[in-house]
Amino acid sequence: MRIKVLLVILILGLIGRIFGQRDLRNLTFTTFPRTDSIIKEDSMNLAILIVDFATYQFKYGSISYYTKCNDNCDVDSLPFLMYFDSWWDVAHVYFHYKFDSSLLFKASIIWMGTGQIEYPTNFITYENFPYVNNSVPLPEDAEYYNTTIAGNYCSWAEYIERANIAWHSIDSLELTNIFASKPFRVGLYGYSRTEGPFNPYRAEWIIFLYRGNTEPVSSGNTSVTKPFKLYPNPTSSNLTIETPGQGFITILNLDGWQLLQQEITETTTSIDTSIFPNGIYFVIFVSADRVQVGKVVKQ
Repeated sequence: MRIKVLLVILILGLIGRIFGQRDLRNLTFTTFPRTDSIIKEDSMNLAILIVDFATYQFKYGSISYYTKCNDNCDVDSLPFLMYFDSWWDVAHVYFHYKFDSSLLFKASIIWMGTGQIEYPTNFITYENFPYVNNSVPLPEDAEYYNTTIAGNYCSWAEYIERANIAWHSIDSLELTNIFASKPFRVGLYGYSRTEGPFNPYRAEWIIFLYRGNTEPVSSGNTSVTKPFKLYPNPTSSNLTIETPGQGFITILNLDGWQLLQQEITETTTSIDTSIFPNGIYFVIFVSADRVQVGKVVKQ
């Protein structure tokens, strides 16, 4: 019974409330760190930069480190899982690290109010970030995370255009240049602090700079849990899920909304996906001792 209750809490609390903030090396800086100490090659390096939505002024940023994903989890895209929850008139948006479910970003969205960024807390104000005489081009594979801003305030195309403008607010930072010295990834998210009528003067652009693996990491002392199996993938109807044991399966769309939650009692389960629109979905398996994330294409 205790295990079952724990599983329910894990799902309803969005995984990261239990599994988040695992990395003990997540350092706190009060000023911009020494240039030669920013990138840690044995870690996943993450910078989160905040830009004002309306004025495009860079405001503050943070630098954090997490365990490097040792299953090449960042080959195709940023290894982030975005998720929303809502309780009455307060909602939250979360970004989690797919590799170990560490919490990367959390912020509240308040009905007719002003939400706050709750994690990370190690932000450095803009005046501590030096600029250099070089502008880093926005990578072609930059990822844009959906938000209620697109559709309620502007079209998706306009949203991407505004996000690209926000990039120019930080493209000459020394930090951005350091991240771009080797292959890196970028994610952009328009954070609306309020639910209801959109107020651009309360919103912010969240820009993620990511440096992780470029090659698979292997070690004789490293134990890697193989991901659960999803097939056929792509699928047009039934999806077969093989798991290492009992737990819960949750399916989310790319916007982070939960479409299905089901308890798994057998190691092989079939789910009818014919009712889902064509697209890409995240499949999350949660047991008492692990969290695994897969991606499936419905066509």
